[in-house]
Amino acid sequence: MHERSVARNLLNIVLSQAKTLEDQVKIEVIRIVVGDFTMIQDELLVEAFYQLARSTTAEKAKIEITHSPLKGKCQKCKQEFLINKQEFKCPYCGSPFVQIISGEELFVQDIEISKISSDK
Repeated sequence: MHERSVARNLLNIVLSQAKTLEDQVKIEVIRIVVGDFTMIQDELLVEAFYQLARSTTAEKAKIEITHSPLKGKCQKCKQEFLINKQEFKCPYCGSPFVQIISGEELFVQDIEISKISSDK
């Protein structure tokens, strides 16, 4: 399950960002972009993240996932289109020479962090 290793990297990224702040903080929301060609399953990624994030400042963070569709550009006719993973060819001219232009992304788009109040 590669979702667990992705979740571990995601946690490392957000925790390292939180450490750059001088105040004690809580990670509220993590927004990530996941390309359809990565084959990552949202539920498995979120579950793995929450297991790994226990007892950290990201423990109760909300994870919002935006999907990036698998798009290609035909090297022959120059048309852009959504790629059919089963055929992987240009639907306009039938050429197999397709350049992937989106759908392989996997990155943290942004993180919402709040300051933990020291008031008692």
